[in-house]
Amino acid sequence: MTKAKKWFMRSYIWLILALMYIPLIVLFIYSFTTGPMGDWNNGFSFQLYADLFTGDHSGDIMNALLNTVIIALVSGLLALVLGTLGAIGIDKLKKRMRNGISTVAKLPIINAEIITALAFMIFIASLNMQPNWFSIIMAHVSFCTPYVLLAVLPKLQQVNNNSYEAALDLGANPAQALTKVILPQIFPAMASGFLMAVTISIDDFVITQLNKPDAINTLSTYIYDSGVKQPMPAEVRALSVLIFIFALGIMYLAYRMSSKNNKKEQKI
Repeated sequence: MTKAKKWFMRSYIWLILALMYIPLIVLFIYSFTTGPMGDWNNGFSFQLYADLFTGDHSGDIMNALLNTVIIALVSGLLALVLGTLGAIGIDKLKKRMRNGISTVAKLPIINAEIITALAFMIFIASLNMQPNWFSIIMAHVSFCTPYVLLAVLPKLQQVNNNSYEAALDLGANPAQALTKVILPQIFPAMASGFLMAVTISIDDFVITQLNKPDAINTLSTYIYDSGVKQPMPAEVRALSVLIFIFALGIMYLAYRMSSKNNKKEQKI
């Protein structure tokens, strides 16, 4: 490879990284001033972070945060159960049917999010139901479950089926063989899938916006509503930085769990 090609490839990579992270860096910088964007007359301070808990908008922010956490944890747990059981069921099918159902189950990931949001909104309306907590959580579960399936199924296919059969031969019933033999082997993938589902739920806006009642706000919908107002509350800048750091922490945790599991497998 010539020097010119190497220079071009490196420049292209740095350009992509710059487009991805410069806006985040700017947001991070302006979260340390109470002035409007582009104005540093008020100087450096942590006031916006303090205002998240004590400012005029702290009540709305904490309420949105609590709603976000409840929705993310409940939908993440339900998606974990459904995705794991679905992966186990798919893994036991014949190869052709397994490949077909696995592809269909992953379609929501490829499908545009707005389609999923509209479909669920129409489905709830067809049941003569008003948007409520149930509609939000079920919409999140339907969107997050394929990500759990995507994380668990490849790991499940690496599990030796003879261990399950051996447990049955030694006197365990199917439930005991599942919980004591299969689940411990795929637990790292289940944990990664759960963390992914929680992150996606926290980040989601479109599905939440179309399937929530007016009285319920999550962080994403609160930030959107704040953006419609003029001017946007400055605390939103600090809130956005904290959300990014939280998501980064979850990604790092999932990476460490996956890396630790891979090292164990290599030793074996």
